Amino acid sequence: MFLYSPLLSLFEETRAQICQGASQYNQCSSNTACACLSLMNTVNDGVCAYLHVKCSESISCANDNRTCYRPDHLCVNHSRCHSAPICYPIDMTLQMFCPPIPSMTMIPNDGICANATWNQNGVIVAGGNGDGSASNQLSWPYGLFVDDDASVYIADYYNDRVVKWASGASTGQVVTGGNGKGNQTHQLNGVASIIYNVI
Repeated sequence: MFLYSPLLSLFEETRAQICQGASQYNQCSSNTACACLSLMNTVNDGVCAYLHVKCSESISCANDNRTCYRPDHLCVNHSRCHSAPICYPIDMTLQMFCPPIPSMTMIPNDGICANATWNQNGVIVAGGNGDGSASNQLSWPYGLFVDDDASVYIADYYNDRVVKWASGASTGQVVTGGNGKGNQTHQLNGVASIIYNVI
């Protein structure tokens, strides 16, 4: 059973989705890259989390296997990443990354016609060359925007940049960031979404 609930005061602030009584790695989101991770400081509760964080950057929880001293992190079980409980970034549990699975009784409001048909053969329009920072690669892309010219703008999270992929291009063009993680005018820090404003 998946609940969006202020079960823990921590989640009131972050608006994470609690997986109550769900098994480890159960699907909990319409984003298939998200799944339930067991919380180490509760019984039978987990959190719906985006699974693709860099395991090499993870640190273990405290010796009690329940406490995480890293700010803005939770102690979770993520055995695909590490055998011991690890500190997991809270921002990877937000509903912007892991939106709840829509109820079957809800009327979809996604702008897609109910009788739409889908091409069974997808086309890669950006990336597709492994994880990395080269001009033909992305590293954990999150948000995107498609403009009137069919150019795709991608929030390239781990590369701290926004990349524009023109229609049919084999490489992307950095439009902002890409100068390391930071808060200077030429830098970004874990960019996850794009807001496009026409003036």
